[in-house]
Amino acid sequence: MMTSAMIIHAPLIANFAQLVRKVDGRMQLVLLDHGLYKEIDDTFRSEYAHLWRSLIFADPEGIKRHSEAMNAGELYPLFAAMLTQRPWDQVRGECSWLMEAIICDCGC
Repeated sequence: MMTSAMIIHAPLIANFAQLVRKVDGRMQLVLLDHGLYKEIDDTFRSEYAHLWRSLIFADPEGIKRHSEAMNAGELYPLFAAMLTQRPWDQVRGECSWLMEAIICDCGC
């Protein structure tokens, strides 16, 4: 998640809280993880936003350009697959996996 304050928050685990019964019988809320926070500059924020636009519209050249600008280098297919949780073949397909779910009727 990217906030308007140019901070990226990345929760590490889905279940981050646990209720524990203390010795005296009272319950205690324990936070297992509060996530990672990183302040980002405008250049990174812009590249990240453009990368996601390229991912949504299945634009391989844009994905490559913006991934490389974010230091993914030649591993941009892996970087894109990690972000989308889709294989590279689906990421760069004729139809974007997201747009296909919304509007595409081409059968890809």
